[in-house]
Amino acid sequence: MFTLFRRELASKLEKESHTISPYLVFFLLNSSMIGVGILNFQRELINHGGYSSWISVILAGITIHLLVWIIYRMLSTDPLNSDLISLNKACFGRIVGNLINGSVVLYFFMGAFTVFRGFVEIVQVWLFTSMSLYPVSVVFLVVIYYTISGGFRTVTGMSFWGIVLPYVVVIPLLFFVIKYLHPRNLLPLHVNSVEDILLSIKTMALQFSGIEVILIIYPLVQTPKKSYKWAQWAVLSTTSIYLVLTLLAFMFFSQGQMKHIIWPTVTLLKIIEIPLIQRLEYIVISIWFLKILATISIFLWAACRGVKTTVNIKHRTSLLIFLAGFLALQLLFFKDRSGISELSKFNSNVGFYFNYVYIPILFVIVLLRSKFMSKKIE
Repeated sequence: MFTLFRRELASKLEKESHTISPYLVFFLLNSSMIGVGILNFQRELINHGGYSSWISVILAGITIHLLVWIIYRMLSTDPLNSDLISLNKACFGRIVGNLINGSVVLYFFMGAFTVFRGFVEIVQVWLFTSMSLYPVSVVFLVVIYYTISGGFRTVTGMSFWGIVLPYVVVIPLLFFVIKYLHPRNLLPLHVNSVEDILLSIKTMALQFSGIEVILIIYPLVQTPKKSYKWAQWAVLSTTSIYLVLTLLAFMFFSQGQMKHIIWPTVTLLKIIEIPLIQRLEYIVISIWFLKILATISIFLWAACRGVKTTVNIKHRTSLLIFLAGFLALQLLFFKDRSGISELSKFNSNVGFYFNYVYIPILFVIVLLRSKFMSKKIE
């Protein structure tokens, strides 16, 4: 009996060593939803709704709140299949399910690469204009490997610091911009058509891509149902951050200026003058590295876990393959700004259909399957 007790205790301690507290879901989701896109999303947002498109930020946030409810309801319906990989196998069978899981792994891998390539471009343009991007990329990849190889709790810790440190430093700087704002830029409040507002919502919803990581991390959360409120708080805080940055950019730049600025958020911070610091954007981008590292680590960890669960390849093996894929894609296909832009658009569109089409369809299938299984048992 004593031996059995020791085994149960060891199993419990091992499980706890690989799981996280529910409140840490807030930092994981916040990190996954805010990446390199926050530096230039305002430019894309005005294409349809103009300067009234800040309303779309709020409406897109509401749709993400609903999506979080759908995800948690779906995952709690079937306790035996409490992540996306096992749900696909249970609902579509082993062969089709594994094919879908392969697509999910590729989706998370491309999401991580998109963030990685976008940030490397920013570092090259703003910090090291005359330096080859490959040394920077290799150093970045080594740090990514070190972070993810430490396990899920290490990735979670990076997400925590990736939220706390950048926001503590960057957000107070935004108050220096207030005296330069022109609130009249937001007037008159006018929306051309319903189609324009819907397109603006779609554009903004793409920035929230990353909420789907709940589908992978759910089983690794202690009492996962308690993390629901933290997931909703993460969406609310993310929506608030996007809304504030949208309003600041709209009130600072005219629409004509916005069309010619690639990174409005960085340019906005560039005008701040602080004694002894001439190029504040250098510090901001350097600190934002922690935030980007957390985002990439979450996506890449999710891809590695998908590979391990689907085909049982060791975590570090798949991680090395993915990191080598980063270098290969950067070297062969995505060398310039146009390629990066096309990659970002493609990945964003895939993310939109993943969140707003695939997840609701899977939700309906899971509910129908649950009802069928209940009747079969009776």
